[in-house]
Amino acid sequence: MAKRVAKKSKLRNRLFDAARLNNLQSNLSDKGISKIHGITLAVKNVLGLRKLAKAFVCIFLCLTVVGLFTASGSSKISDALSSDNSSVGAIASDKLSNTSIHIIYLYLDGQTSQFYSSAEKVSDVLYQKNIMVNFNFGVYPDPDTVIDKDTQVFVGPITTDIETSEKVVKYKTVEVKDNTFPKGFKSKTQDGHDGKSNITFIARYIGPQAISKTAFAESVEVPVQDEVYTVGTLDLPANGDYSPDTAKGFAKSELSAFGWPVSEFVCLDQLWDRESHWNVHAANGASGAYGIPQALPGSKMAAYGSDWQDNAQTQIKWGMHYIQDRYSTPCGAWSHSQLFGWY
Repeated sequence: MAKRVAKKSKLRNRLFDAARLNNLQSNLSDKGISKIHGITLAVKNVLGLRKLAKAFVCIFLCLTVVGLFTASGSSKISDALSSDNSSVGAIASDKLSNTSIHIIYLYLDGQTSQFYSSAEKVSDVLYQKNIMVNFNFGVYPDPDTVIDKDTQVFVGPITTDIETSEKVVKYKTVEVKDNTFPKGFKSKTQDGHDGKSNITFIARYIGPQAISKTAFAESVEVPVQDEVYTVGTLDLPANGDYSPDTAKGFAKSELSAFGWPVSEFVCLDQLWDRESHWNVHAANGASGAYGIPQALPGSKMAAYGSDWQDNAQTQIKWGMHYIQDRYSTPCGAWSHSQLFGWY
């Protein structure tokens, strides 16, 4: 009988050692083990069923052993879940980094707000904010506009206004070809200046944002004036033996070299047409005057070239210097010629 009691006591001690080990892992105290021990004895004494108590002890032992393995497995499962969560987080982070997120500034009925959105178009923003637009309640920019960095979307009632603004019209530079001037000649014949106009237009707005402007009237305040250059196209003979028209063309191209405007050519043309009809070989048998300017004597023109008898360029240059020295301008020489019949 004593052996049996000792054997049972030994078995109980092993069971409670196993329970103590399990409770240590589960943060249970020895006090908790004593309570389990007391419950076991109470069941045995109250019911008087040794076999039931023995079965309870066996069940408790099995549960304890299973608990040990479960605790270990739970730790592994926790680690696995933690690892999986990290992977999911990394995947989500990667997807987020590949998603185009923009800051969108929204003006809606007088209120301005900003928010983050992955909307691709303005229409997506309207859908996201549950906004409906119509003829009088519009959106800017157009719903099909692609969202980019810092897009501003204006939504609200459309208002109309009449506005006026000043418009500056820039002048252009124009070249006018003229076959009465020799090739290579280019001279400004008209200064240019900008023009000004007042433009009246209908403007449509959503809040502070103009969504369209349509001009319907323009009044000119200062007309624009183009800058004009005269460009010569006349071919000059190399030997200087010019026809009257060719000689006139060369003379016109030389006016600026003496500081004379093109308008002086009118007087020069009348003066030398009276003197020689622009003939390079014109000679006055009575006086001995010669050439286009009717130099007296003709040999005076040798100071500007030994070819003075046949070269219109030499004769014209001499004649212009003569006019500048005596009368300042061709019109001055023409006035003297009209009074006295000579210059």
